[in-house]
Amino acid sequence: MSQATDFETDPFLRLLTDALRAGPGSPQWHEAVRQLRTINPDEADEYRLIVTAREHLESGRDYRTLRAGPGFTRKVFDSIEREAARGPGLPLASAIAIVAVLAVVGTVLALVLLLMRSAEQPPTVEDLSRTYFTQPAISSEFVGAVPPEWQTFGAPPQIAGAGRGLRGGNGAPGQYRGGGIRVSVPLPADQSFAVEMTVRAARPTDQVDLRLFVSESTEFSTEKAVSPREFEVRIFRGQIGVFKPVAVEAGSPVKLPDGPSTIRLLLKMDRNFAVVERDGVRLYAGPHGLGADAPRWPGVRFLTRGDGAALEDVLVQSIRLLRP
Repeated sequence: MSQATDFETDPFLRLLTDALRAGPGSPQWHEAVRQLRTINPDEADEYRLIVTAREHLESGRDYRTLRAGPGFTRKVFDSIEREAARGPGLPLASAIAIVAVLAVVGTVLALVLLLMRSAEQPPTVEDLSRTYFTQPAISSEFVGAVPPEWQTFGAPPQIAGAGRGLRGGNGAPGQYRGGGIRVSVPLPADQSFAVEMTVRAARPTDQVDLRLFVSESTEFSTEKAVSPREFEVRIFRGQIGVFKPVAVEAGSPVKLPDGPSTIRLLLKMDRNFAVVERDGVRLYAGPHGLGADAPRWPGVRFLTRGDGAALEDVLVQSIRLLRP
């Protein structure tokens, strides 16, 4: 060009001016640099590249006097390939931040769903059956006096000769008389627990009626010391039976061996269910029938008639109250 370029009529001069006004990163800047790189790819400073070209145009020279340097074609294609490989993806730091946020949100949602599912599905009797009770709250072996963790009621039970276990108190000749031991402090209804009892039975007898029970209260009848609102496991006449409140039998009784035997009973209980096992074999699993909010009074009761050595045919050797 021999004369000064007219800004209003030269599109490239207008592009360079707009690029300088808009600044780096703008579409005008990008387009101006792209066109100038085809002429001078060796200039690293984009600002200097645009200003120099604009000065050339304003002074009347042709911007094309900025000649391409050696290796121009190769550098142009290398630049195009780098841009294509880079693609429109997010910066690495931004991508990591987004993934971290999504992971936190996903974890929170999973916990919320798990809690909602747990709230929707109340505990079942199988949950109680699978629960292990390993923490002893009371552990008693009856070789001396009745331990203070237990309260006696009714006809007081006695320690058998040579400290062989706990037996029932003397009864009347023709009718049963009741008495036993219960925990000194009741358990709340929402606390799961288990009672483990070891019984030594010399032979089947009808003079001793032994019952492992959980009652709603300490109110018992005067003679037999029986409460209508209790869940119990009964050993009587060589059989084991399970009974819900108001003497409702739960299932069929199980026969014991005719000769001497050691019986290990395990009674698990939570707010709604009970599981009874004898030597690891399940005898009952289902609702216990006690009030959902009533206190729990675990204990052992003897119903005996007569007196003498026959009362030692059924002895309680140990009792443990266990928590999960």
